[in-house]
Amino acid sequence: MLLFVNRGTVVPLVILALLGLAGRFVMGRFDISMGRGLAAGLVLMLGWGAASALWEETSGLAVPKAAQLAGLIVAGLLAQSSARHLSDRSVRRVLGILLGSILAGTAMVVFEWQAGCPISRAVFILRHGSAVGVTVHHYKTALTLFAVLLPLTQLAEPGKWRRLGLMAAVVLLVVAAKATNSNSTLVGLLMGGSAFAILRLAPRLGRIVLAAAFAGLIMLMPAIVSHLPQPKEAVQAFHALPNSGVHRLLIWHFTNDHVAERPWRGWGLDGARELPGGNGAGIIYQYDAEHDRLLSYPQQLLPLHPHNGPLQIWLEIGGIGAALVAACLVGLMWSAIRSVEPTVGALRGAAMTTALSVSLVSFGVWQSWWLAVLLIACALAGMPLAAGGRRVP
Repeated sequence: MLLFVNRGTVVPLVILALLGLAGRFVMGRFDISMGRGLAAGLVLMLGWGAASALWEETSGLAVPKAAQLAGLIVAGLLAQSSARHLSDRSVRRVLGILLGSILAGTAMVVFEWQAGCPISRAVFILRHGSAVGVTVHHYKTALTLFAVLLPLTQLAEPGKWRRLGLMAAVVLLVVAAKATNSNSTLVGLLMGGSAFAILRLAPRLGRIVLAAAFAGLIMLMPAIVSHLPQPKEAVQAFHALPNSGVHRLLIWHFTNDHVAERPWRGWGLDGARELPGGNGAGIIYQYDAEHDRLLSYPQQLLPLHPHNGPLQIWLEIGGIGAALVAACLVGLMWSAIRSVEPTVGALRGAAMTTALSVSLVSFGVWQSWWLAVLLIACALAGMPLAAGGRRVP
């Protein structure tokens, strides 16, 4: 499903939530893992986002988005309750199916790349009546989501075949990411793998490093962007910089200028899509190696969102909102990896790091389909059977 309708991921989240709701009312079972501090942080964050309706630039965006986020969080909690009551056998089966699906999906992308996208063309003809312009690049999003979910497939009892499946999936993901130019997938794999290594070798130090990195990336993002080169300077220094990277620099600098105008309260939750001047055009550059010159052409200054989660948070709900989000994220990370077997904590931390890494360069931070994937990942991470066959909190 993720290969062709990755933006329909809310559907499985709703199904899991309904199962959790049935467990609560039919069998009297309801079990979630959330500390009071994290719960309070989420309530404050949603409340601040809703309150931004008082100063939002375009009216009617903040409150509906806050309500949507609240609904997704409730669905995620119900999904977590549903997952935590699975039997050991069911958990192994779910994670085995997930690993097999990632292997099959990435293998299909590699096949499509080599064969000229025959499957995609057939699907697009059936859905849209035409396959004009279909390329392997439309699989980018699915590959990124595979990278986020992959570490969680190892939470079940370790075994030779599961480890071999993991290695094969990593190789296939790298090949597929190179074929589709999915740099976010490669960044996610690299950073997630690094987080796993740190947390596995030095769990206590790893938790501190990850907490500092998560909080620092969110709170310091405007300062980080202000020190990045402008598009022209970047292309002059790095001729091979992809066009998507050059465009992101344009977007980030434009967004950062608006962050500076309202640094504490922001422009209103979900306001990036209606930011003043966002529909205008800026200039990006491309190096022409044949004639040793720079080519320039216009690109939109802000297409829907900044393609940088922390920067979007600063833009929409300001420094106060960013501090609340950072506190929630660090609290979630800390509760997920402390007081558990090191391998379990490392796998959970790897999935969270992969997701954060991806959010630095892709997707809108409040997009429902993206949040649905993250909430499903949380439910998977909270399943009772962990590496080594132990039940964990």
